[in-house]
Amino acid sequence: MSEADLIYTETLMQRGKESYTGKEIVILGGGDGGLLWELLKEKPKQVTMLE
Repeated sequence: MSEADLIYTETLMQRGKESYTGKEIVILGGGDGGLLWELLKEKPKQVTMLE
């Protein structure tokens, strides 16, 4: 993941403002999986990705 992609992903996640630990998450149109990869680091209960 490039630095620009990481900045974009962290903006979508609102990293530092939102906690995803233990939550159920749905990603619509996840593209290259960068958002999924970063969300899994937050230890959510479940992530569903629909492309």
